Amino acid sequence: METRDIIIETAFLAFIEHGYDRVSLNSIVKKTGLTKGAFYHNFSSKSELIHEVMRKYFFEHINRTINLIDVTGIRFEEKLAKIYANVMNVEVKLYAYPDKTISQEAFMHLFQECMDIDDELKDMATNQQLITIKAMEKAIDEAKDQGEIKNNMESRNLAELINVTVRGTMMVASYLPKVETEKMLKKNMETLLSLVK
Repeated sequence: METRDIIIETAFLAFIEHGYDRVSLNSIVKKTGLTKGAFYHNFSSKSELIHEVMRKYFFEHINRTINLIDVTGIRFEEKLAKIYANVMNVEVKLYAYPDKTISQEAFMHLFQECMDIDDELKDMATNQQLITIKAMEKAIDEAKDQGEIKNNMESRNLAELINVTVRGTMMVASYLPKVETEKMLKKNMETLLSLVK
């Protein structure tokens, strides 16, 4: 593994286990086993490090969801099911720590914590949401063209509604058991489909 990747994984795990505010750069340096020089050659601040952690784990997860939406030749209902599965099954592989498992709750809790403390991360998240909405809007237009959903609905409004439903469920996942969150998202998606078909 590259030194930079080891640092990012170690920091991510530390932030997940202890929270961003309670982790110092020195503790991350110690956990990596690197010298301070090697560490600071890659990251000069805790802020720079959390931005990279968010890009790698959180925004890449959102990008995987966008890629699921942006596939042609798949029915709209299937796309929603894939989004649902992706949202509820956050998979984080830590190569330097293969025995560690990251729970959905811990993943979402860190995401929310970071959004609350860093305006630049909020802006990044807002941009990701706009990209997600645009991809969903395109999928809705395709579904309308195929006669899968009603034509009388504004695509942008429906895309925003789906996005808010998914985001809200992800936030709820930070404090509700996964089984309850899965039921909630499934029910919400079924309700949305019943309204648009």
